[in-house]
Amino acid sequence: MSMSTIAPPPTATPPPSATVRFADYWTEDAVPEPEVTRFSLWETTDLVLYFYFSNVAEGARLAWLEYVTPSGGVYQTTPLGFAVGETDVSEIAVEGLWTPVQVQPTTETALGLRTDVVLPIAGTPIAAYEMTGAWTVRVYLDSTETEPIAVATVDFYVDE
Repeated sequence: MSMSTIAPPPTATPPPSATVRFADYWTEDAVPEPEVTRFSLWETTDLVLYFYFSNVAEGARLAWLEYVTPSGGVYQTTPLGFAVGETDVSEIAVEGLWTPVQVQPTTETALGLRTDVVLPIAGTPIAAYEMTGAWTVRVYLDSTETEPIAVATVDFYVDE
């Protein structure tokens, strides 16, 4: 009697993902604490968004950040170049942009590869037009034509 060995099914590679954390300050800490999602429009000069990417292929990568206003309109879409692992690429040429996107280094954390972006508040239409309420940040990896890999919401409120 011969015995056969059954191989386990191949494991699927998890899809890329991103976690977003917010703060009104920049920190070298792996994860800004405490986690904050509400900010005063009049006391916040800049909002720092910390992105933690997981299951992303190595090399220079391009994410698109889409900021959606409380009324549902797109405030802006900005590119974010970041490095996964070792890469000699320092910038990515993007069709339609005048200048190449700089590739930012990432830091390995328990949440994933961290990079950050500053969204100015003071002196922008956000403050000038008192654009308060629930904002949405959508993160697209390599294309704005596909489903976002992460969606995060942050609330801005005007102090009385």
